[in-house]
Amino acid sequence: MDFVHLFHREEKIVGMAVDTDTALVLSLDHCKGSHKDCAIIAHGSIPIPSGTIEEGALVNVRVLGQKLQELWRTAKPMPIDTPFVVASLPSSLFHFQSFTFPGSLSHLQLEDVMGTQLGFALPASTDLMYFDWEEVPPRLKAHREIFFVWARKSAIDPYLAAFRDAHFIPIAIEPHYVSILRTIALEKEGLRAIAILERREITTAIYDRGGVRFVRVTPWDRHMLSS
Repeated sequence: MDFVHLFHREEKIVGMAVDTDTALVLSLDHCKGSHKDCAIIAHGSIPIPSGTIEEGALVNVRVLGQKLQELWRTAKPMPIDTPFVVASLPSSLFHFQSFTFPGSLSHLQLEDVMGTQLGFALPASTDLMYFDWEEVPPRLKAHREIFFVWARKSAIDPYLAAFRDAHFIPIAIEPHYVSILRTIALEKEGLRAIAILERREITTAIYDRGGVRFVRVTPWDRHMLSS
């Protein structure tokens, strides 16, 4: 008997990405084995009206909530049947730092050191921030490396409100570049680099040996391509 499934109910989780122009949703079945065994249950996209999101910042919560509700209903070949989402948001909302520590640190010592680093790494009180960190495989055996991401609550909370208005429940929030790298960098060995072009910014990110190593968000105007 599987006691884990007996006492814990599994819930479907969908992936949703929101940027300046578009919102997208993807629902997969329960993947067995590798990612190649996954099948798409439902998917959809919907345009976001101009002015709703400006340079990553959500300006109109009500409009985005309405569009996400519409996206939920119009996904193909069937509507989305779960409220739980992993949400991917514009990279410009997030800030990235990489920390390197001696490899001799224990896990508990690493936790303590990161707790101290928060006071230096964050520009304001932790009460005003969302932040998370994870250890990534070190490039040198003598080191322990940390991937640290933070965002201001004032930038993320409007998106959370729009998701609530659309009856979605975000269980995780992450920047676009993390979502993409987690998808394409399925092997621990090897280098992966991406460039995400949006209306007002271009994000460059590098994934190597099982971890994000570099991120840069650069302002630009995509209309420059046609000039």
